Amino acid sequence: MFNAKPLAVLLLVVLFMSCKSGQQLPANLKDSFFIYLDKGDEAYAGKTGFKNFETSLEYYDKARAIADETDDTLLLAEAIFAKGRVFDAWNRDPQNTISHFSQAAALFATMPQVHRRYLYVKHLLAHAYDKMGDSINCVSVLRELYHEIQPLPDSLRSKLGFTSEMALVSTEVRNYPLADSILNNLTSRAWIVNDSNTYNYLDHYYLAQSRLDVHYRRHIPSPHVDSLRKVVDNAATLDKMYYALNLSQLYAGAGRYDSAFSMLQMHNQLANQVNNNADITSMEEALLRSELQAEKRKTEYKSTLRRTWVTAIWILSILLGFITVLSLHLQRQKKRYKVQTRKLAATNHVLDEKIEQVQVMNKEIQHRVKNNLHMVFSLLQMQERKTTHRETTNNLQAAMLRIEAIASLNNELVETSQNPDLAKHIKHLMSSAINCLSNDGKIVTQISVEVNQMPLKWYLPVSLIINEWVTNSLKYCQPKTDLVELNIAICKKEDGITVTYNDNGEIQPKQPEGLGSQIIHMLCRQISAKIETLHNNPYHYQLTLNYD
Repeated sequence: MFNAKPLAVLLLVVLFMSCKSGQQLPANLKDSFFIYLDKGDEAYAGKTGFKNFETSLEYYDKARAIADETDDTLLLAEAIFAKGRVFDAWNRDPQNTISHFSQAAALFATMPQVHRRYLYVKHLLAHAYDKMGDSINCVSVLRELYHEIQPLPDSLRSKLGFTSEMALVSTEVRNYPLADSILNNLTSRAWIVNDSNTYNYLDHYYLAQSRLDVHYRRHIPSPHVDSLRKVVDNAATLDKMYYALNLSQLYAGAGRYDSAFSMLQMHNQLANQVNNNADITSMEEALLRSELQAEKRKTEYKSTLRRTWVTAIWILSILLGFITVLSLHLQRQKKRYKVQTRKLAATNHVLDEKIEQVQVMNKEIQHRVKNNLHMVFSLLQMQERKTTHRETTNNLQAAMLRIEAIASLNNELVETSQNPDLAKHIKHLMSSAINCLSNDGKIVTQISVEVNQMPLKWYLPVSLIINEWVTNSLKYCQPKTDLVELNIAICKKEDGITVTYNDNGEIQPKQPEGLGSQIIHMLCRQISAKIETLHNNPYHYQLTLNYD
């Protein structure tokens, strides 16, 4: 007896080998990712000019390539966020900064174990809106963060050094009451220290307090302004330029115009040093290369995924063809066994027991074939639910309908000793396709069958051909009204039968031949049938079959 179970195992292997998703991240790739990320952070922290950011971008792009390859959510979030920091420092494309920080925040939000990281990225999103001049969205994000952080215990809030950054951002958009509330209710001076890998939180704390003293509380002179002045001497080039400009504004607001002029001169000297045209051009080219590489990786990934699924579907089609041939062969064997057992029973009643054994064996074979077809259908259905790629979904649905057609015919062959009722079989076949693909649309079928049976060898090919026609109509038919009409007629002729099919869709340009068309032509060759189109419409068909 043939055992079909290995076929199901082979199908499982094909499906899971064809899918990349869900694989465990190799340790060496994860280590390489964080090495690139650390090197990028180290270059970023130099802040002596745009060259630092260009160097960090090269490392961040390498980390992003690893994240794309492994499809790990945490790594992808970190890579997107790192590149967003480069756009933020570049400060010439705020919309791109907002896009990267929004994507990163959304990914971090799905992982409760990195909630602090999510809060940190979200505060930078507010900063990006501030740089863009969008004070409404900036304040909205800050208020959301304020209400998320306020209920946290001191043990957690003390680890959120960026709360001073939130206050600074709030002063940027001149919402001084919100900045004052953040400093009073979310943090404490003792918790705030500078962090060389991220931001100078303490220095920014002095800047935020200085703005509040000068522009909001009117505490002049301000001790925080004096603290900020000490920061300038030890700051990196870009930070020194930033603080010098802010001190110039603060001194002017406090009436100390000589000091304001001195700080403005320092800022201008540093700006002339930093804003080198060659460095700016090089940075712009680096960002453009980075975006092009990201798009190229995305395109290559989609192409690889498409090729993988096409290969998997072809393998499944070959295996299904093998199962189909085996099923028909077993059915013929079943009928032959029945004839033999009747002859043997007429001559010798002693063989009754062996006849019963043969019948049990046949039922077991059919049962296994039925179970394997059901297993293949279920596997495809599971894969359909998990994929978001529309073309893959359509291919999987088409494969499921082909299996349904095979299984339906197999059941009818098992249930009757004669050839199946042709009209009943066609109705069931069209009903299955409509239930799978119609999406609650209005479908009307007209079925006319003049011959109730046909040669056994024609049943499966004709069933699969009709299934492809109906599937094509349900997917692409564009009628003038909301009602889709499907018409099929099976008529007698002297030396065979004709199968005519059409729908009420308007004539459309003929599409390139797909897998369904290839299957139809292959089946026609198998049964020596002739297929042609009618009325100059590439979707109205007539199939002619001649008796041998």
